[in-house]
Amino acid sequence: MGRQFAVSFRNVLGDAVADADTTIAAVIAADTAGHRCRIREIALGFADDAPADLNMGVSLQRTDNTGAGTKTPFTAVPLDSLSLASIISGGIDYTAEPTTYGNPLWAIELHRQNSLIQQWAPEDAPICNRNETIGLVTTPRTAAAATMSGHIIFEEF
Repeated sequence: MGRQFAVSFRNVLGDAVADADTTIAAVIAADTAGHRCRIREIALGFADDAPADLNMGVSLQRTDNTGAGTKTPFTAVPLDSLSLASIISGGIDYTAEPTTYGNPLWAIELHRQNSLIQQWAPEDAPICNRNETIGLVTTPRTAAAATMSGHIIFEEF
């Protein structure tokens, strides 16, 4: 098993436009040989101030880093305190979306009264290759915003 890291986000506000995608967090592999990782887990929960009857699409989507959007950089935190720093970077709280997302790698519909933890075995995990970004994308089904917290755990290999 490779070294594992977390990209955590807290109190990130999603979009209030129905069916508009918002990238909440992402892992970003640079255009450098050997930079790739597996997504091993995502977690997402809603704050108490979210609308009572909000349904939300949640997906993992891949893009190249050409139109990577505008975000707050995040330094991935090793799950093992003795681990070296990650060669993969993170981003949270996007204010401009990546322009080239393809089809979702994984998707689910979630009601705001629920939370989500999704885990993948190494052989089933979505892979972020060199010069790619995998984003955790939320899509409200009604015109209402929600504040969310959670994480993406990835494994370098």
